[in-house]
Amino acid sequence: ITNYVMLEYAQPLHAFDYNKLSGHTIRVRRATQGEKLVAINNKTYDLTPEMCVIADDKQPVAIAGVMGGLATEISDRTTTVLVEAASFAPLSVRGTARKLSLHSPSSYRFERALDPNGPALASLRACQLILELAGGELVEGPVTAGDCVPVTPAPIKLRWQAIPRTLGITIPPAEAVRILVALGCQVTSQDNGQGVFVPPSFRRDLTREIDLVEEVARVFGYEQIPEDVPVPLCASAKSRRDRVTDKIRQTLVACGYYEALTISFVSEADAEACKPFGPHPVLKVDHSTRRQENCLRQSLIPSLLISRRENERHGNHSADLFEMAKVFLSADRSSTEDATEPTMLSLVTGQDYQGLKGTLEALVHRLCPNAKLTAVSCAAAWFTPGRSAELFLNGLAIGWLGEVSRSVSDGYGLRDVCCAAELRVSVLDAQANLIPQFTPLPAYPGISRDINFVLDERVEWESLSHTVQLAAGGLLEGVTFGGQYRGKQIGDGKKSYFFTLEYRAKDRTLTSEEVDKSQAAIVAACESAHGATLRCS
Repeated sequence: ITNYVMLEYAQPLHAFDYNKLSGHTIRVRRATQGEKLVAINNKTYDLTPEMCVIADDKQPVAIAGVMGGLATEISDRTTTVLVEAASFAPLSVRGTARKLSLHSPSSYRFERALDPNGPALASLRACQLILELAGGELVEGPVTAGDCVPVTPAPIKLRWQAIPRTLGITIPPAEAVRILVALGCQVTSQDNGQGVFVPPSFRRDLTREIDLVEEVARVFGYEQIPEDVPVPLCASAKSRRDRVTDKIRQTLVACGYYEALTISFVSEADAEACKPFGPHPVLKVDHSTRRQENCLRQSLIPSLLISRRENERHGNHSADLFEMAKVFLSADRSSTEDATEPTMLSLVTGQDYQGLKGTLEALVHRLCPNAKLTAVSCAAAWFTPGRSAELFLNGLAIGWLGEVSRSVSDGYGLRDVCCAAELRVSVLDAQANLIPQFTPLPAYPGISRDINFVLDERVEWESLSHTVQLAAGGLLEGVTFGGQYRGKQIGDGKKSYFFTLEYRAKDRTLTSEEVDKSQAAIVAACESAHGATLRCS
């Protein structure tokens, strides 16, 4: 009977053997540390103070909203039944059920909130069925505790003209009233212009006029609405953030990447492996279904490394992956979302450092055509020394990229060396220019020249390229990094950078003399600023 009423009224009930209750009493309270309960599934559960229980004078007899106890269960010898119905806080029931890994039809319903008037109605219905089917005598009057005042939902106004305006067809007011009353609504007033309805307390979805219009249309029949009736609609528009993320996805997919969707929980080892935002304490969730992975991640990179490892194990050794999702730095609700739960874009690829940087430059060029992406070398424990950089977009810190260190990739069981990058989506959003810009095709041919410099180990590409661009003048169209070399041919503490320069004039065809002049200026500037020397072989 209690299970039947639960399905009929969506209100869980529990029946106790009254004579098995110590002191013939039940009360709702917090469990005390060390208390245990043998539930009706014959399993023993350790209770903690944050759990809500139903207890008699001596001990808990039920886990509130989850499951009853074996000691007070109904049996063939039961002569007096105590029917209990309650309205428990959803978060309390959900937390208890997950901590105990004990889920039931009762907890499922309590976790989603119930009709506040349900306990009184459901308990009376259960008593009615018990008397009809099992006989007995009903004690006069229920025993109540807590806030048992009946709840009356707020009235909703329904203007009759809202029905044809929304649906495109006319439904007589009398028919609309009939439908809503049949669904349990009470009519408090009506006239030629509108009606006022109070929805039943179990219909939490009825709060606005449009909700009543939908109910009328549903019962009247959607098939009664002709396909050619014009219905006034307002076209929705994507937000700026949605447009930015769409372009990010389009660009990365065009570059050969696949989007990954991973869960926000990671193990403590994964959470500690990559903490790019500094020593923020790791946020943990007491989540019984993921006992080994209960940390909220501060970086998406560990999750993508795990995804890449699984691809390698299945024979896919070229899984270039990206993901856009939130990371979790703080639970401080007074801070901005970007400070506590920033949305990040992360990439993991089998390409080398140079290839990944080129992908990021292509992404920035697509979103922010006139913005400058700058890479400044940095040291990070999860990147190979000398192969990592912090990224700045127009001077704003946006993220980092680098080659994942061998120790980290070995820890994840990766066969191949891979590179990773992580960017703040908020910075991309702020700098993005979403209006397509027209750029005419070049009318005159360009000239390419190569330079190979020998430099001290301390000289970075970013500073060298900056010097090249300043010295070359207005004819320089672009600088492309070609590679680097270290070896005994150039000596200890030295390296060589090979790069290509593109020259072009908008109004004429360049001459070799003009390009030679720019080349000479570049060589002189780099010799002066960085001690660079041309490498002839």
